[in-house]
Amino acid sequence: MDSLCFVHGFAGGRHKSWEKDDIFWPGDFLAEDLHNNARILSWGYDGYNSGSVESDAMSLAQLKEQNSARNLLRSIFGVAFMGTPFLNEDQELQNWLRHCEQAYNTKLKVMYFCEIGELDDRQTVASTRTPHGIPNILLEAEHRDTCKYSSRVDENYQKVLKVLREWVEEIRATGHDSSVS
Repeated sequence: MDSLCFVHGFAGGRHKSWEKDDIFWPGDFLAEDLHNNARILSWGYDGYNSGSVESDAMSLAQLKEQNSARNLLRSIFGVAFMGTPFLNEDQELQNWLRHCEQAYNTKLKVMYFCEIGELDDRQTVASTRTPHGIPNILLEAEHRDTCKYSSRVDENYQKVLKVLREWVEEIRATGHDSSVS
């Protein structure tokens, strides 16, 4: 069974980051919408003590000498960033992705879901808030609402679901080892 792990950003929480109107969409919608072909995990951490998402991820990637971390990282198929403000940290992100791909001999799928508020210009958002070379999808929401959906028919939820369905289908078709031992 494939696993999808949701990791919140700074000042977030393993449930509150994904919850709207008491709906925790990864648990309430996603598993069923993926035909129960995926295990849904939500991971929490103390985001206030972290340096940056990228440096935390790089630290995780460098744990390759430890069996459990090596198995975990080898099983990762893709990474979807949701409203993560990289603010010109493209090179650090690119280095992390390259490091993971080389260390674990795998090509990661990456998608960046970027918020676009009512007053934002679509072209400006796509060119200034998304890391260079990373595919992106614009979500009609303010930053904190980028990953909160209270309905299956929410347009943003449908965009995220489409990508995750494609990834799960590709995992099945390619036989990617998504098990963690």
